[in-house]
Amino acid sequence: MYTGVTIYFNKNLGYIFGAHSKQEETNAPIIVPPVLRVEKGCTDQRIIESITAALEISKETPLYTGDLYEFCTELGSKTFKAFSQKFTSVKIFLRGDVCRVQGLKLATKTGGYVADKEAMFECPVTELHAHLSEMKRMLSVEEVMPSVAQFLTLSGSKVIYTPLSEGYNDLGDGHTDAYQLFADTRNENNVLSFMIDSGYASFSKADIQLAFTKYYGELLEFCFEEFTDRRYLYKISAKTSDRIIISYLFEEQDSLLEVLYQIELNASQEVFSRVQRDFEQLVSSIKIN
Repeated sequence: MYTGVTIYFNKNLGYIFGAHSKQEETNAPIIVPPVLRVEKGCTDQRIIESITAALEISKETPLYTGDLYEFCTELGSKTFKAFSQKFTSVKIFLRGDVCRVQGLKLATKTGGYVADKEAMFECPVTELHAHLSEMKRMLSVEEVMPSVAQFLTLSGSKVIYTPLSEGYNDLGDGHTDAYQLFADTRNENNVLSFMIDSGYASFSKADIQLAFTKYYGELLEFCFEEFTDRRYLYKISAKTSDRIIISYLFEEQDSLLEVLYQIELNASQEVFSRVQRDFEQLVSSIKIN
């Protein structure tokens, strides 16, 4: 399992991202040049972009034929043992579309790192951004707690979430069947809403698919997933000729709270990815008391 990236963090020097490969003659795992560096206090987007870039380097370099790359000397450390005393570290291994994130701890006798058996998780690579806070904890990154927003549902539950960053308008209820509605300032058709009433006859796959077809027209794709190990119970994904629709159904008192977003497909890949990442980060922050 060589495809991946190792992240190093120092509270003064920031982040280092090293792409995995293996040495041509020995098959030993190594970091290939160049390592990517990001300053401390950078945005989460910069971190995810750096991880993605390092994973691409790793994919493109399954076998490294150059001289041994001692990147730690570029950062003022004469040996990797000395370097490891200054940096915390996490490894991300990519297998297919799934990432295994492994926290590391110091090997006190020999220097370097060993796997921390208490710090490991797996997730789809497309959901890695939603686990960034967990990775930061593994790296001992001191985060400034973001502001939170909240509202009460009709049944009295308190919904707490991290607001979207700049670039989105908070439209209140938007004169719709929503508690809260947010729209992309660059395209008002890219929206996320906390729904008061989803309008489904039931929460079965058939009834939800029927409602989606009624609301959005012909569905080119439709996926219904049920979970027992996440904060939400159901995830529904659909695609029409001009948009994607993603819905999450959270347990709330004796009912379900729907959080739904839509993104138009005519946007550039960069814009589409940014909006979806922002919406998914909001969803991942939701807590219901």
